[in-house]
Amino acid sequence: MDNTENTPREIKPEGTVPKESAAPLSPVPVEPPVPAPAKEPVVFDGFDWLALVMGVALAVLWFHVFDIESLIYVPGLGTTAFVLAALAAECIYLRGRLRPSRSGLFLVICTVLLAIAAGLFGDYVVRFINLALLACLTPASALALAGRDFPALELGVISETFRLFFPNLFRHFVKPFRALRRDRAKKSSGAAWIVLLTLLVMLPVFLLILNLLSSADEVFKGLLGGILKALADFPLSPGAVWSWIRAAVFGLMLFSFLYSLARPNPKREPSESQPLALPCLPFIAVLSVLDLIYAVFAVIQFIFLFGGARTAAMQGGYAQYARQGFFQLAAVAGINLVASLACVKASGRGKRALNILVWSLIGLTAVILASALFRMLMYIGVYGLSLLRCMTLLIMAWIAIALAAAAYKTAKPDFHVFPVFLSSFLVLWLIFNYVDIDARIDDYHRAAYESGRILSYDSDYITSLGPSASENASLEWQNRVLFPSHE
Repeated sequence: MDNTENTPREIKPEGTVPKESAAPLSPVPVEPPVPAPAKEPVVFDGFDWLALVMGVALAVLWFHVFDIESLIYVPGLGTTAFVLAALAAECIYLRGRLRPSRSGLFLVICTVLLAIAAGLFGDYVVRFINLALLACLTPASALALAGRDFPALELGVISETFRLFFPNLFRHFVKPFRALRRDRAKKSSGAAWIVLLTLLVMLPVFLLILNLLSSADEVFKGLLGGILKALADFPLSPGAVWSWIRAAVFGLMLFSFLYSLARPNPKREPSESQPLALPCLPFIAVLSVLDLIYAVFAVIQFIFLFGGARTAAMQGGYAQYARQGFFQLAAVAGINLVASLACVKASGRGKRALNILVWSLIGLTAVILASALFRMLMYIGVYGLSLLRCMTLLIMAWIAIALAAAAYKTAKPDFHVFPVFLSSFLVLWLIFNYVDIDARIDDYHRAAYESGRILSYDSDYITSLGPSASENASLEWQNRVLFPSHE
């Protein structure tokens, strides 16, 4: 019989730890602080040093071409040279690492063509606009050449260009100094002294050879004398020193941008924002009133403007009637374009009715645009072409393309209209440059004057346009504002 059940058990007081489970207390080990990561050594290869040289050369070219007088004497060939040289420097440095997208390549081609147009054609106003456009397009094209993810024709091209261009002008500013310090630390001082001593020993030999060559050839002697004279007259005035300093600083900034193009830029994290949804009812109310007003206006245009000259005669003639209404109608067309795009954000009940009203608005805006075009053509028929009138025709063509894109976006809300806006504007502006607008204005004036459509030939205005227009080949034109002396 088992007596284990009757065996008294040892009762342990509460809170007592068994001896075998007790362990001596030991201090918690403290990990040593992790040292801050040291900066990675900067190692330059031959192309990196070449990028530095190209950056300084671009800086020298920049200050030679662009100065305070550029606000008056807009450089043409200088602008072409700098833009093409900057893009060529990037292509040389990046070599096989160019990764443009199709839209990025389109932007680069437009930039190159616009830069060439700046040197080919001499109209002052057009050249000034080209200079402003190239100031924005050149850094955007450089970024588009370097990466496929750059939004070349998207709405974000403006913000991304600012974000990636200006900080990168200083991001790698001191890298050449760090690379030079590392190279000096690696090289032995004995090797440098050997090279220096060898050059000093060979100096008399160099002088003897130069003397013999100078005695043998007069052309070489004159070239050597010119080099020595240039070294003797090396500018050390405060103004010249300041020019060298600013060229060096700006050259380092351009090198920093070139250097950053070969390195991946930190990507901006996409924000998870909900798309803005607006009710349709307010837009329906506004567009209903607008469409009614524009419908009445369109009826008047078809009855009076397009159908006869009675109202125009009462207003003082076709020309005066056209001049009074063109700019107002162009402004209305632009407002309607913005309104039609704003309606895309509306959703929910009444969306189909809103789309019908938007398409009606775009159709009536096309009538308004046609009215503005008709008025401008009447004005040109009396007074002839001018640069401003040609630009208004260009803007009207662009608004027509934008209206077509807005109509398509109303049916397809996911369609991106900004690439159409930007690319169509660039193409139209390039055509405007390459048709040689000054020569075309002169041809129109001559033909209209000979046929009797205009009463007088404004030779003073034609002469002021540019060297492409006839009767502008005299030497006096070379001293005008389009051709500064430093070009």
